[in-house]
This record gives sequence, C-alpha cells and structure tokens, in this order.
Amino acid sequence: MNALKVIELTSANTESLIVSAGTGNDTITVSGTGCPAFLTVQGGGQSSSSGSGDRLVFLAGAAGTTTVSPGASADAGLITAPGAHRADDVAFFEIENLTVNGNALSDTLTAQGTHANDTIALQNLGGSNLIWINDRAVITFVGYANVNLQGRFGDDKINVHPVGLIGVTAINAAGVADGAQTVVIRPDAIESDEQDVTGSVALSMFKASN
Repeated sequence: MNALKVIELTSANTESLIVSAGTGNDTITVSGTGCPAFLTVQGGGQSSSSGSGDRLVFLAGAAGTTTVSPGASADAGLITAPGAHRADDVAFFEIENLTVNGNALSDTLTAQGTHANDTIALQNLGGSNLIWINDRAVITFVGYANVNLQGRFGDDKINVHPVGLIGVTAINAAGVADGAQTVVIRPDAIESDEQDVTGSVALSMFKASN
C-alpha cells in the first residue's frame, strides 16, 4: 500500500481477500501466480471511465489466455487469469479503468460482452490499445498478440480499427446464434472505407495490419 505497509497472508487460514482502495483515484496492481486466496478489488471513489477514477492493473503471471468478463454493474467484472490456479482470478467492482498486461508475445486477450445488446470497439488511441464495451471500464492492454471480442447474447455491434494496434496480429470477433451481430471493420480513419460484416456465430476473423 504505497510505501507504508506490506501485508503477509497465512495461506492455511485465508480463503478470500478483499482489497478496498477507499476514496480518491487509486491504482491497484495485481501480479504473480499461486495466490493463497481468491482476490476481490473494490475501487470506490470517483466514478468515471474518461481517464479518472480507479484503475486496476493486472499483470498476467503465466502465459495463455486472459479473459475479462462483465459483472452485474458497469464498474464490476472478473479477470480470469491464465493457468490452472483459479485463485489467480481477480473479481472487481467500483473500478473505472482496467489495464491488462500479457506474459508472453503469443498470449490471447478475450473481452466479453453482456447477455444483452452490446456495443464493442477496439482501437489504438493516444498510443494505447483500448477496448470499450458499452459504458463499462475501458480496457487498456499490452502484450497480447491475439484479441477475441465476444458479443455473446443479444444484438451486438463490434467496431474494429486494426491499424496502429501495437503487437496485435490476429483479431477474432464472435457472436452467438440468437442475436443479430454486426462487425464494422474500419481500415483507416475514413468512414467511407468501413466494411460491415453481418451474421451470427463466429462473425469475422482477420489479421490486424499497421
């Protein structure tokens, strides 16, 4: 906690750990693997996804797939970590911004929508790879070659701007069969160049180019 205190957990006696950041705009960083307890991070403080508010930084402790799933509210969700240790997963609420860092160049990041209608966007903006899902915490990511955008249920629209994405070599946009899914691929900033792909399951898989 800043430079004030180191807290040690006795794994035999700790089943869950809740970190409450309190008021103010805080940054909570989670790293490592083999955590002795399931971790929940509570941000608190200002509620905004425009750059202020609380930020959760997740550093993957193993190579593989990291999944960000939505929670019951716009500021809540679950980060499922790579590997077999489910205690490495991180639940969060009252968080306005997420940063996820991969462990290996071949890692995959999966961002999931809700079971309702979603608007999802992927773009490099201001030098950062960003994913927006509705009004939820904006996801900044580094170190993932593969990105999966999953609309899940509902009628979803997925906007992809592949040009300029750092380190991304493949993007998979997928929906499910019960909703009308639309993927908009915009190769540059010119709106007339966009391509609409409409369908249902596994809508579009393509490579990102710079």
